[in-house]
Amino acid sequence: MCLRNLISGSALAVALSGTLPSLSTFAAVATTGDPLLEKLVQKGILTQQEADELLKDGSGQSHSKMSFADWVEQVRFSGDVRVRMDSINGEDPAFVDRTRYRFRARFGVTLDLANDLEVGVRLTTTSDGDPISQNVTFADNASKKGVAFDEVYVRFAPLHHGDWTGGITAGKFSNPIHYPSTILFDKDYTPEGFNQVVSYDLAENHTISLILTQYVLDELKSSSRNPWQFGGQVRWDAEWCPRLKSSIGAAAYSILHPESLTTTNVPYIGQGNTRTVAGVLVNDYDIFYGDAGLTYTFDSAPLYRGKFPVYAYGNAIYNFGADRENIGYGVGIRFGKASKRGQWELNYLWTHMEADAWWDQIVESDFGAVWTAAPAAGKAGYYSGTNVQGHWIKGTYAIFDQWSVSVAYFITGLIQDPNPAVSNDTTRLFVETSVKY
Repeated sequence: MCLRNLISGSALAVALSGTLPSLSTFAAVATTGDPLLEKLVQKGILTQQEADELLKDGSGQSHSKMSFADWVEQVRFSGDVRVRMDSINGEDPAFVDRTRYRFRARFGVTLDLANDLEVGVRLTTTSDGDPISQNVTFADNASKKGVAFDEVYVRFAPLHHGDWTGGITAGKFSNPIHYPSTILFDKDYTPEGFNQVVSYDLAENHTISLILTQYVLDELKSSSRNPWQFGGQVRWDAEWCPRLKSSIGAAAYSILHPESLTTTNVPYIGQGNTRTVAGVLVNDYDIFYGDAGLTYTFDSAPLYRGKFPVYAYGNAIYNFGADRENIGYGVGIRFGKASKRGQWELNYLWTHMEADAWWDQIVESDFGAVWTAAPAAGKAGYYSGTNVQGHWIKGTYAIFDQWSVSVAYFITGLIQDPNPAVSNDTTRLFVETSVKY
């Protein structure tokens, strides 16, 4: 059956050429008049009678102050807390090895409104305005840590007719672009601007999606040449049978006015791109991006609860705006998925990201290497960004559905070294625990 579905789906492709569970609607349970208490009743933490008693005082009058307008159809809460030990070690004797203890906390609220509207707000810990990291370090004599808006958006999704779905989003939001590794965007990057997503079900368990993005990268007071990123991605997601799934995508992205993205105009977090001594980007960034993945699910695996998925993937970038050092790619495999109690996963990823394959400020922030000599407009030391290649190994175990522990190890180095006389080989170790709610 699986093979037959795969063959028939392949013919279709040729023809085309191409954190947390939501809360149920309040109407689904006996209402208490208080959404928070209704959730506790749903979870079995309170009985309906106990919730009613909490809502009433001695006179029998409700004293709940929490209520929502009639057009609020559903409320969803989500978040997570992660604590991490982060150790960076370089072979360069001049590099000072670092061990930091860090945490990240996020809390979000999503309101599903009438008329196909959605509003979302999420708060996160912040590290000096870093756009690609939400970690804060234990330091400065237990100083208070900052909190910032990570998401603030409005989504209008009126298209849900037959096999079609779609909508438009404005604000600051989770990235709708699909990318299995992080050569394109860091997973914590929440872009600002607009996106439009349209999906069509070709057949049962076969979906084609178009994702268009318009991201604001900066607003300049002294110039009208504001930098933007424009792009579009087409995807085909398919389930050939319960055991076998596939995903393939192609995309094009372009940065408008990259010369405005100087090291003084935007936060200078990573490095690797070719710049002048004044910090101005030398090349344009007009890229083609592609990715593909295949998941096969086995009935079982040692010491693993439930069915066991194995996911293999690859993705690549080519920048038409640069003449050299303009290629990036990643290939990886994941065994298992630690989403439920007693499940584990093991990830391996190889990444090769040349200097001008893509803009160095939005790619993976955890994947870097030691620069033994400073590049133009840059600094010596450990930096993420581009001009880096290496291995990334990570293991995770879910102690409970909402609680997991992980260990990750990176072995990296620079592709083009401005100081080849000294080794730039670098290792990095994470030991972390995470709780989602």
